[in-house]
Parts: sequence; structure tokens; C-alpha cells
Amino acid sequence: MKKQAILIQCHNKPEQINRLISVMPADKFDFYIHIDKKSDIMCKIIHKNNVFFSERIDVRWGRFSQVEATLALFKMVDASEYSYIHLISGNDFIIKPIEYIESFFSNNSAEYIESIELPEKLFVWGAMDRVEVWYPQFIIDRPSNTVFRALRVIYREFVMRTKILKRKNMPVTAFYLGSSWFSLTGGCVEWIKEYLKNNPDYTEFFRHGVCVDEVFFQTLVHISPYAKNVANRNMTYMVWGGSKTGGPNEMKINNLDKMLASDCIFARKFTDMSTINTVCERLDIKENITKSS
Repeated sequence: MKKQAILIQCHNKPEQINRLISVMPADKFDFYIHIDKKSDIMCKIIHKNNVFFSERIDVRWGRFSQVEATLALFKMVDASEYSYIHLISGNDFIIKPIEYIESFFSNNSAEYIESIELPEKLFVWGAMDRVEVWYPQFIIDRPSNTVFRALRVIYREFVMRTKILKRKNMPVTAFYLGSSWFSLTGGCVEWIKEYLKNNPDYTEFFRHGVCVDEVFFQTLVHISPYAKNVANRNMTYMVWGGSKTGGPNEMKINNLDKMLASDCIFARKFTDMSTINTVCERLDIKENITKSS
């Protein structure tokens, strides 16, 4: 049976990442880790035979650098060696027993990625500004930075309303939107890598969008031969509370029952080891001492 690969994008909390590495059997799971170039946690993360580190990108919220970090991870992975490839953040942890995770993906062919065809009425401009507006990357910052947010909104409204700078040469006929995190089959990731190699214009187009990490891979999966297997969901449990930072709420002890009762494999985002320790106790997850061969 093929192994599974867990790809992690992180910048802090090395103790949480180490705990995840330590509980996953090395003969069943490999880890590929991208550490933000601004971070100093490299020396604090476990180095084992099944743990690999990618080229480091300076990742900025909402910018193409978030896609670049995932592509740096993809570059390292021989997708043909894995049944599933999971992309998670460094603040994620498993919320199902190891045996369940192995069994769930062992005879599965679904592509677990959120993907809603644009335009989507829940978003301003149906979220089409993410691809129709050519954004200078320097004006993109977290919503909590009110000055840059105002500048970005003014620029977006000017382009979308006047259509003077609106992009017209699209690389595909339809775009799809969803969460950044996914669990894709090795075959699907293999196809994505080959497509990007043969179609560099696709990547170049997305360099000038905003929050395109929620469009880039979702659209690729839908133009692939694996589109028929899309489950239109990911396997990560999250609770959204309208955070000003644009992210999900923190996972705390009071989330535990709903989290564990969900049909998800991972949850985010954890910010303290006490909650993770409780998850491990509830699921009887112990550190694995099996060494990789």
C-alpha cells in the first residue's frame, strides 16, 4: 500500500508540528514542510528520514507567495509514490485515530477540495476581481491593515466599475473558489505538476491576483481528468467567526466534542499544546517510535 504525504505550510509553533510528526507512523506517512522565510523555527523541528524541507518563500497574506509555497512543496514530491497528498497548516492537527485515517484513504479516489464556480454571490463582485483585476502585489495586506485595505478596495472598485484595466485574456473558461487546504490523490497532483510544466502562462496569470491560493489549485482540479471525483469539500474542521485577520477561530477545549464528532481528518487552528494533548488523550493517540527505513 502506498504511503500518504502531509505537506505543511508553517511559520511558528514547532512543538505542534513535532507532535504531529511524532504520532504519525513513519512507514505510512511522509512530511514535506515549508517554513516561511521570515521564520526561525527550522532548527526546532524534528529532522527524521521521513521529514523533508522545501525551498523557503517569503509568504505574505493574500499574495501569490502563498501559491509559491505550495508549489515549492509540490516540486519535492514524487506524487506517484503516494495515495493521497494532504496540504495543511502548521496550526493543524489530526482529529481521528491513525488507523481510521489509514483506512479512510486506503480505498478512496475522491478529490477533497472545496470548489465553487465563480461568480459566487456571497462575495463582492462574485469574487471575480481575484482574477479580473491586475493587482500590484504591494497593496495587498491583511484586512486588519486598514490603510492598505482601503487602497486595495479603491483600486478594485475603479478597475471593476470602469473596466479600463480589467483583464480579458483568461487562461481557462471558468474559475473555482475554495479553501486553501486539500487532500488530493497522488494521480491528481501528478497531473497538476505536468500541466503547470507545460502551461507556464497559467502560473504567470495568477501572479497578479489577490487571495489566489483559493482559486489556483481549485481551478486546476476542475480542468483536470479528476474533476469527476471532486467532493467539493476539504477534510479540515474549521470554525469561522468573522475574524478581522481573515482567518478561522482558534480551536479550544470547548470545541472538542463537535470537532471530534465531525467527519474531518484535521482541524485548525490550534494555538496551544494543552488542547492537542487532550485530543491525543481522547483518541488514544500515542507517539510512534517506528523509524523510517
